[in-house]
Amino acid sequence: MRKTSLWLGIGAFCLSSLLIALIAGALWFSLWHWELPPERLRAVRQHAFLKQISHVIEDFYNRTGILIGSEPSLRKRGVYPFHENLSVVVGHSVKIETVCAQGWVYVEIVIDSKTVIKSRFHELDPETVTRRRIELLLSGKTQIYSWIAKERQNIVQYAKHLYEATNLSESNLPALSCDLPKSRGELNSYLSWVKKLIGSEVLKDGFNRPFDVRIQWGTLHIRSAGADGRFGTMDDITGVAHVGKR
Repeated sequence: MRKTSLWLGIGAFCLSSLLIALIAGALWFSLWHWELPPERLRAVRQHAFLKQISHVIEDFYNRTGILIGSEPSLRKRGVYPFHENLSVVVGHSVKIETVCAQGWVYVEIVIDSKTVIKSRFHELDPETVTRRRIELLLSGKTQIYSWIAKERQNIVQYAKHLYEATNLSESNLPALSCDLPKSRGELNSYLSWVKKLIGSEVLKDGFNRPFDVRIQWGTLHIRSAGADGRFGTMDDITGVAHVGKR
């Protein structure tokens, strides 16, 4: 009698396990092959694309200290890969709005007067902005171009289901003999390229004063006068890179 009960229990357990497996398999199959309605699918893709735009805005700020505060401002930067504006890519009116408050930067992306993306990140102080910009300028054309190209590729990847990305803008490398400029002429070419690709703000420090940039004895020097605005004092911020002589 006990053996019969045991075998009945084992059989019931196996049967219930098989039933659960079948139900789970049916659910998985239905979810895998289930398709959203076209309108809903496009809304999901729009949200994913604009979320990527917000990531680019944050990364751009953390690397350069430049806050992309509007849609026209985004289109001026080399990270934006299209000639057309965001509204054309998304198919609806798009606005980017930013606010700085209490040490935070708040970003909202709005479609047709409705906020669809909200994000926030830490605001950088002027000294940190200065150091980030010096690091960027000293990183050289290859590293800058690779970063910009990666951001552009990510945006295009998320936009491919929304927009035929056949009309991409270009961002060519400057004509330098090396990764960093070795002469005054190359320095002017390099700085003009960075200014066009990223924005003129990157050629100023976090206190909104122009950097002192020069090449001396095979070394590239980038200096900020710091908070007091006077060179030769304790708060000066300096970056150097050996570039060799041409």
